[in-house]
Amino acid sequence: MKEPKATLIYENSFAKSAEEWKKEMAEDWVMEGKGIAECGNGYLSLRSEIFTVPRDKDGHFNFWLKRDFPPDVRFEWEFRFPEQGPEGLAIIFWNAKGRNGEDIFDPSLPKRLGEHMEHYHSGAINAYHTSYIARGRGTANLRKNYGFHLLTSGPDLVTPAGPDKWHLIQVEQFKARIRLLVNGETCYDYTDDGSVGGPPIETGGKMSFRQQNNLYRGEYRNFKVFALE
Repeated sequence: MKEPKATLIYENSFAKSAEEWKKEMAEDWVMEGKGIAECGNGYLSLRSEIFTVPRDKDGHFNFWLKRDFPPDVRFEWEFRFPEQGPEGLAIIFWNAKGRNGEDIFDPSLPKRLGEHMEHYHSGAINAYHTSYIARGRGTANLRKNYGFHLLTSGPDLVTPAGPDKWHLIQVEQFKARIRLLVNGETCYDYTDDGSVGGPPIETGGKMSFRQQNNLYRGEYRNFKVFALE
């Protein structure tokens, strides 16, 4: 397939002071669950209020950007994690909307609590999500929601590439083709033909970063979103 044309529509280096970040968080972001989001030293740090290994039932979170993006889209960012414990899971959600087309922040939708993953995969919203670091498990899983349908898996390429260094993550959906790349290497390349969990999600919507509480900390910088055509 010919590579799509990519047009930059959003970028955030996260190189902000604490005061600048406090203002941006109030305007542009929503934290669901017991997550802590801080900026400093040129990147965004996300961590749970409750760090436990093995993973606990509490302390997981979703960090939503209050902007809508088109269905044909590429998310790109640099990610780093410290060497702390043998576990840790980080995920991105995208194309998220209510199951009847509502904005995910529509007050008619049930309240979501970050510690309850089922609120995101089997609740009131549709979305894709993929893990890109899954320490301990070793696989990056692509799922379609509503329903938590496993579409495909590939190797976790972040963990073996090493902690305390920046890794380029790219998640791309063009039509029904979805790809995950880490440092330019393909983790999976999957076309959603609708045979699992119903038709592909092609409505656009919001995105979020999710971490579980067994990841000591995730660090993010140079976040970019491209519209594809």
